[in-house]
Amino acid sequence: MTMRDFRKARARDLVARRGADDITDMNVPGGLTPPRPRPSKAEDRALIEQSVAPVTRLIVCKCGRRATVKIPAERVGLVSLVCSKCGAKSKA
Repeated sequence: MTMRDFRKARARDLVARRGADDITDMNVPGGLTPPRPRPSKAEDRALIEQSVAPVTRLIVCKCGRRATVKIPAERVGLVSLVCSKCGAKSKA
């Protein structure tokens, strides 16, 4: 025998038989809060794209070597780059 959950059906039946109270009639202190605006999908996509977009940095070594590198946005400041000529480390 299957286990069935009849809570939703029972709740609908009770509302149909007894009726439902309007919350605006209950004198809620402060009134009802207005619904928050939902952020658009375009805004969410733009925010995500900005957070994962690579950051381009120009790195200058002590030995005079220069390089342009692309680093993921979440790794900026955490990445330590090593010069292939002199072996010096620099923060990106």
